[in-house]
Amino acid sequence: MCELANYFAAKTYLKVHLVLYGVKRDIFYDVPANIFIHKPGFEFDNSKRLISTIRTVFFLRKKLRSLKADAILSFGEYWNSLVLLSCIGLQLPIYVSDR
Repeated sequence: MCELANYFAAKTYLKVHLVLYGVKRDIFYDVPANIFIHKPGFEFDNSKRLISTIRTVFFLRKKLRSLKADAILSFGEYWNSLVLLSCIGLQLPIYVSDR
């Protein structure tokens, strides 16, 4: 994801937003300064997985609507499902990848 974010960030006509919402939200790689990073204001609590998942879906939906994105790129087997669920009815092009 970081390689793609760097590639897209180099295009001056694009705004790149990176939304981190999983259990771990650490950034291990250098991210260009022109990439906007968004994280929810709550921790994902595995002991309350259902509640954390519902909160994450609502966070994603609200964030994606506010960003007014032209397209969404999502990575991760479990997390792709949350992105797809969050985008129901938003009519956004979504690209998912499971590595």
